[in-house]
Amino acid sequence: MFRDEDIKFALRLLEAGVQTELHVWRGGFHGYDTLAPESEVARETTSTRSSWMRRILNG
Repeated sequence: MFRDEDIKFALRLLEAGVQTELHVWRGGFHGYDTLAPESEVARETTSTRSSWMRRILNG
């Protein structure tokens, strides 16, 4: 739903020098990680997001 806008936003962050990592999750609809937290895509998203946060905070 917001794919194109999110990609543009990520590119603007990168251009501004903000540490950014972009993933586009096939089959993920807006709010899927909240509405279907046990789905495969939500579990993978949550794991990837948590891993990224650990890397940033432990930097």
